[in-house]
Amino acid sequence: MVVIIGCKKNDNTDEEFVDVTRHDNYLEIWPEQFSPAISYSWDGNYSITSGQPWSGVTSGASHGGLQLLVKAGRKGSDHVSNWFDSNVSNAACTINSISPLPYELNFAFTGTITINGNNYPVTIGQGHSGASNNWWIGGPGWVFPDKNNGGKICTPDRKYLFTEDGTSAYLFWISEK
Repeated sequence: MVVIIGCKKNDNTDEEFVDVTRHDNYLEIWPEQFSPAISYSWDGNYSITSGQPWSGVTSGASHGGLQLLVKAGRKGSDHVSNWFDSNVSNAACTINSISPLPYELNFAFTGTITINGNNYPVTIGQGHSGASNNWWIGGPGWVFPDKNNGGKICTPDRKYLFTEDGTSAYLFWISEK
C-alpha cells in the first residue's frame, strides 16, 4: 500500500493542495537596552488549521532573551485567527500590519511569559504576509502604547513594550517602558 500525503485526492476537483509538512517555526524576543530574566511556559492550549501536524512548543534562551520553537504545519485559516482573537484584547505583528488583528493564522497557542518575576498570560500566533511568515503577540489586558498601534504592544501593567523589528518576520524587541 502506498500513501501519498499532501496531494489532492482527485486532480479533477477544485480542491486546493494542502501541504501537511511539519516545520520548525522560530520566534525570537530580544531585549533592547536592559537584561531581563525572561522565560515562557506553554499551557498546552493551541489551535491549528485542520489537517496540519502539531508537535508542541518549547522555549529557551537566545541573545539574552527568549526563543520559542513551534513544531507545526503552515496553512492559514480564519478558524485559527478567530481563536487567537478570542484570547487577546489587542495584538501586534512582527511585520507592521494595517490590521489590528490577523485575518488568517497557521497556528496559535497560549501560555505565560515571565519577565523579571512578572507573569503575563500571552497568546502567540503565526500567520503570513506575502512570501513570509509573520508572528502575532498579545493577550488579555495587553494595551497599545499610544494611538499609533502599528507593531507595538505593552503588557497589561505597561511595564514592558514589545516592538516589531520591521525587517525580520520572526523577531520582537522587548524594552522597559
